[in-house]
Amino acid sequence: MSDDLLDDVGIFDTGDDSHYPADLSMSVPTESPGTIWNSRRLARRAEGREGGGQDARSNTRFRRCAQVIVGVAYEADVDKAHELMIEAAKENEYVIEDPGPVVSFEGFGDNSLTLLLRAYIDTLDHRLVTVTMLHKAINKKFKQAGISIAFPQRDLHLNTLSPLQVEVVGAGQAPSGEVK
Repeated sequence: MSDDLLDDVGIFDTGDDSHYPADLSMSVPTESPGTIWNSRRLARRAEGREGGGQDARSNTRFRRCAQVIVGVAYEADVDKAHELMIEAAKENEYVIEDPGPVVSFEGFGDNSLTLLLRAYIDTLDHRLVTVTMLHKAINKKFKQAGISIAFPQRDLHLNTLSPLQVEVVGAGQAPSGEVK
């Protein structure tokens, strides 16, 4: 599929097929029957930037996005985590300045507060190395700042109304004392 066709349809590659542009519309200009235009393309056309040239080619950058999802502990300073994720992206050699990296607070998970970094790159050829580099940089920055990356934790509640029998078993023995 050509880049021009992708622009026409308003599809962009984030590396995750579950994300589609929110601004996809079904309006069809009369001079281009059968083409679905999105609001970015309509805005470029209204500004006289549609139809080729360096500016039109640079708009393909919007589709080249590296995403990093991080779950931080509920006790974490979310604003500091946000700041460190942006910092890690800006320091990465493959992340472009325009559009700049964006972090969103995605939600309250079972075990963590979920943050999502979107960092734009010039080519999808660098996506995997960029994602890896961003994960490493964020992990290092979080450790230095004392921000914990959350992991699943469970509380175990015991019924203490009756005595609890505890038996220490050595390696290779079943609870009854038999050898396995």
